[in-house]
Amino acid sequence: MDLQGETLIEGQLRTRQAEVAEFFQALAPARVVIEVGTHSAWVWEVIAEYGHEVLVANPRLMDGSKRRKRKSDRIDADKLARLGGVDPKSLYPLRHRSTEVRQDLVMLRAREALVATRTDARWCLEGKHYVFSGNEPGKGVRFFLEDISASQPRAFSPEGVDALNFAVSPDGLYVLGVGPDQKGYLYPVSGGDPKVVAGMEPGDLPVQLQQRRPLGLPLPHRRHSGEGI
Repeated sequence: MDLQGETLIEGQLRTRQAEVAEFFQALAPARVVIEVGTHSAWVWEVIAEYGHEVLVANPRLMDGSKRRKRKSDRIDADKLARLGGVDPKSLYPLRHRSTEVRQDLVMLRAREALVATRTDARWCLEGKHYVFSGNEPGKGVRFFLEDISASQPRAFSPEGVDALNFAVSPDGLYVLGVGPDQKGYLYPVSGGDPKVVAGMEPGDLPVQLQQRRPLGLPLPHRRHSGEGI
């Protein structure tokens, strides 16, 4: 649409990065109006890269409490183009965050979700890091190690461990826990394959790890008998 409000070209463009880039790369710098939505952040970046002024319209603020009785992509596009030419402020344009900021926010939100699903935690004796059980969205419970100076917890066990019953070795190198098969395992906090704990039967719960025994043999508690061993 030109400055006089005459439509110069009309058509449809699929929201694929290569096609959007090819189309706007061939145009002289212009004011482009798009509607906020799922793809608007990356579409805004691609178009702006070729020297265009990009306005991201916010239809919720534009319409207020009024509901449009007639809505179609063609009518909406015509309205956005006309307002972008004569009254851009009425679009209530917003500015998307950069790709780097959006990626950082994804990591922060994922970490917040993980923290929110923590079930139980144990401090390691040296006081610099601790082990906790929890699950990320869509995944089973795992053991995580978090250093008080780091920003991101690190999982070191497979999914499906017992969230409540586990013990940390005195040297902070292993976690004794119950695996998804109900067997006892020693999980290295540095990662790697867990080791089956001999003598620990299904139903036994870890109580503590003794420093004087190799790899910290467990002192299990038998759920079915209630007697310590």
